Amino acid sequence: MHGFLDWMQEHFMPVAAKIGNQKHLVAIRDGFIAIMPITMVGSISVLLNVFVRDLPNSWWGDGNSFTAMMDPLIKVNGSVYFGSITILALAFAFSLGYHLAKAYDVNPIAGGVIAFSAVVTCMNQSAVFDLVLEQVDPSNVSALQALGVDAIAKEDTVSLAVTQWGYLGSAYTGATGLFTALIVGLVSSMIYIKLMQANITIKMPENVPPAVSHSFAAIIPGCIAIYVFAIITQCCVAWGGMYPNELIQ
Repeated sequence: MHGFLDWMQEHFMPVAAKIGNQKHLVAIRDGFIAIMPITMVGSISVLLNVFVRDLPNSWWGDGNSFTAMMDPLIKVNGSVYFGSITILALAFAFSLGYHLAKAYDVNPIAGGVIAFSAVVTCMNQSAVFDLVLEQVDPSNVSALQALGVDAIAKEDTVSLAVTQWGYLGSAYTGATGLFTALIVGLVSSMIYIKLMQANITIKMPENVPPAVSHSFAAIIPGCIAIYVFAIITQCCVAWGGMYPNELIQ
């Protein structure tokens, strides 16, 4: 037994120490640890709603008096969930970028913001809504289609598929988007860091306040990092028909 422990101490522990001190792995670890508060509060909201909504509905049926009485608490828990678990990937992207930039001694706030922006850049921002026009005669569908409207005739109604821009789905921003946030946040942060280390920045006069100077210094690296992923996203859509998050999943 002592021989095995000595072998582990001599051969395994040095390798494990090097892996444990690797900057990228440390940043990922610290990034997950930093979002622990919102992970816990989101879990608490889900657990509370199990006891005040899900279990009573399964025991006494939907619309029971206890669930109705607990409706304000259920809505509060829903808001907490929406502000925690639903944005988990976005929070992690910022946290990862912050800790990685801090490990390389460059502006950490800018690193977090750039990673956050790059992750959002990779998301599908369009949403399709199905609208039912009950007062429209289905025979008028051809006229609507001639106007470029995506209309479908049904038995007594007309259905419209309306596409709107500017939406972020929870499949991208929540826990299912964590792996994408990890990859995009890591690479975009490293682009920003390497460009900062290469001094590809906007130089400001010495009398400019440090906060302003640091912000201007991050403009060029940040623009390049974000544009890289905007271009990658459009290539994925054009050639693969899917956004990066969907391809990774």
